[in-house]
Amino acid sequence: MSKDTIKKEKKEQKSDFMKELRSELKKVTWPSRKELISNTTTVIVITLIVAAIVFVLDFGFEKLNTYGVGALKSVVTKVDETENTTPVENATTENTTVENTSTETPVDANTVTTEVPENATPETQVTENTTAE
Repeated sequence: MSKDTIKKEKKEQKSDFMKELRSELKKVTWPSRKELISNTTTVIVITLIVAAIVFVLDFGFEKLNTYGVGALKSVVTKVDETENTTPVENATTENTTVENTSTETPVDANTVTTEVPENATPETQVTENTTAE
């Protein structure tokens, strides 16, 4: 095939496409101006209604999360804190005093000391610090 015949075929294909397009567009039933305005108004109103519903649901779930779930979390956290405290801490939080009757120096609850023999040098004395779990 020559280049001229290929160009002619492409032109014919393009012109055929345009002819078919015009014939198909003539078959389309176009809405009147009144129908177009009515349909457009309907779409806009339905869109606004759905947007309002989504807004109300979003606002409601946000408040439920803030005041419902958030408040529930704070209550559960407070209960967990009171359950995980030692009896001495519970006693002091209830306005009762616990007296230290021992004559020894008070020891921090997070510090554990090991017994050291009397003949040990200061380099061999070990104090371990541990965290309460």
